[in-house]
Amino acid sequence: MPGRTKEEWAIDVLHTVQEEFPDAFIGGGFFRDIELDMPPNDLDIFIGQEGTDQQQQYSQFNGRIRAVNKALRKAGHIKHGGAHMSPFYNQLFVEDDRPLVGVAVYKCDSDDDQPNYVIKNPIQIIAMSADGFSLDKIISDFDIGICQIAHDGKQLRKTARFDDDVALKRLVVTRSRSFPCFRRTMSRLEKLLDRLPPEHNGAPLGDASLPQGMGTPNGWTVWLDVNVVTGKKLPAPQEWRMRNVL
Repeated sequence: MPGRTKEEWAIDVLHTVQEEFPDAFIGGGFFRDIELDMPPNDLDIFIGQEGTDQQQQYSQFNGRIRAVNKALRKAGHIKHGGAHMSPFYNQLFVEDDRPLVGVAVYKCDSDDDQPNYVIKNPIQIIAMSADGFSLDKIISDFDIGICQIAHDGKQLRKTARFDDDVALKRLVVTRSRSFPCFRRTMSRLEKLLDRLPPEHNGAPLGDASLPQGMGTPNGWTVWLDVNVVTGKKLPAPQEWRMRNVL
């Protein structure tokens, strides 16, 4: 469809997935990047999968995703053989205590895959346990405040944390269930800092208008909202010294 915007393309992909998984939604980075005027790196779609245990959930997800693959190919979003499925058995996710089941990754790295809008990294469909699965619950549990944004195919949904952190130009780590998971969060946060465009760099270092947090080279500040070891909420946000602070 000529002239599609990137938002329209993403929602079209989501609607295709929702034919098999009606509760699917786009979460995290895609619409965060659009809100911050950055080109999105990838498209993460979250779905809920029923089952008595992770193995059964993954088996059912792996079966149902075949219908999604067919629909995505028919709609022209992926090519034949462009998908890869795998279960979430990574130890980090076990320590993180999140109900992750499996992931389907779709390559989208050519003009033929996306003639009107190209992202170099994959589309990912992330399956989570259907027990307690909901858009509001999932995005409010995202580990960085400005990732707490989603689209359900009808409207954009954001948490108050997202709005506050964008307004204050703060990057807040909102949870930490283990130190390995905290290191993973900080690695993602550093990559995000490197991508923030000049128009969102905020005030220069040393400017009195900056919030009382640790300044970064691009003007944002980095905070912790939880104790890294215990995971308990701190009485007040705490600054965190990044390796790339000037």
